Amino acid sequence: MRYTTQEAQELLARAARLQVETGGDSEGVDLQSLERIAAEAGIDPAYLQLAALQPRRVRKSFFGLVEEWAFEIPGEEHISDVQKALASLYPWASQIGMSTSSVRAQVGVGRMGLASVASSAADGRTIVRVKSLPLVPYMTTLHWIGLVAIIAGGNLISRGQPLLGWLTMMGGFAFGATLFFAFSRPAASAVEGFAQRLSEAVARRTAQSRLPSDTDLREEQLGNLKLGQG
Repeated sequence: MRYTTQEAQELLARAARLQVETGGDSEGVDLQSLERIAAEAGIDPAYLQLAALQPRRVRKSFFGLVEEWAFEIPGEEHISDVQKALASLYPWASQIGMSTSSVRAQVGVGRMGLASVASSAADGRTIVRVKSLPLVPYMTTLHWIGLVAIIAGGNLISRGQPLLGWLTMMGGFAFGATLFFAFSRPAASAVEGFAQRLSEAVARRTAQSRLPSDTDLREEQLGNLKLGQG
């Protein structure tokens, strides 16, 4: 008995779900094994590679407030796919630099998230990096609160109240830092979500670029017609 591609996909999904629901043991499957299974099910392994695009955290610094995620696509020809995916998600993105081999942009995400996007093509791969920047939380909390605390504390010191002045400055900085950390973590989470959406958009664009265009289909049909007439 042979199954259509859709029936095979549904059968594999149902079998995997039954195994999970019944507590069946599994050691996991590597990408090469999945590609072999996909090929047998009538799925182009190239599309499986695109479906496996998942941003992974590659760096975390500055008390966990600056995080960086990355994902890569086999082949150096996908810079245009990254450009189109970024434009489809955020048409108002600030394009810092763009060429045939690299993309750099900054994107506002959520209420206070700011993402730096950098993509480059080299060594047979297109690499996309997304970094969270806590600039907006800093400017809206610690920056101005710290300035106010310095001015208020300086005035108290100049009036002969040094202890109260220093306490005012330290208290202001402590309050501003508390707000900064509170707002930075949700901002970083928003950027992580953006990295996931960008990887999915790039996968869709790359998959579409693999499909033959209408012109290619017409030329193929015309060629087949000529062969048939010959």
